[in-house]
Amino acid sequence: MQILFQRFLQIALFRAGPQDLPAGNRPPVVAVLAALLAYMLSGLGVQAVGPALAQFGVDLLVTALFLYGGLQFQKRTARFAQAFAALMGSSAVINLAAVPVWLGMNDQISAAGSLFLLLLLGWSMAVCAHVFRHTFELSAAAAAVVAVCYLVTSMAVSSALPFNGVSTGEAPAAVQYGEEFH
Repeated sequence: MQILFQRFLQIALFRAGPQDLPAGNRPPVVAVLAALLAYMLSGLGVQAVGPALAQFGVDLLVTALFLYGGLQFQKRTARFAQAFAALMGSSAVINLAAVPVWLGMNDQISAAGSLFLLLLLGWSMAVCAHVFRHTFELSAAAAAVVAVCYLVTSMAVSSALPFNGVSTGEAPAAVQYGEEFH
């Protein structure tokens, strides 16, 4: 299992791709559990547990449908488990990086905290593009476009849901997504 977590970190640091994860059902299950734990840790004090779990479930579903839809279009669905595990596992890494900002937040995020979350969002998008590039065999530019489309789709779905606010006050969707992988 330690090797699996090392691979998630390597993917988040652009040193490995989804194809470097072992095949099978275990990596996606471990990745989803790690992403859930990191998501909940990064949301402590920001969002109530019920809405946070619902939000995680929606994010999980959007990620799975977006990825599977693209793979279905390319007739490469055999890549789903590794690509999904790569997205969820790297999400856990990025969410863990956000924990200090969220835990240090009272009612508002400082300017430095906002900048850090913006950098995390950029990192998250770059990792998505990295995974999409390997998964769909795209150029870096095309993978970046797919990552932006994925983020916009995820944010649109999330913002349309009744539980997308945070318990300490309403935060813009971009701030909420700064702490999670997409």
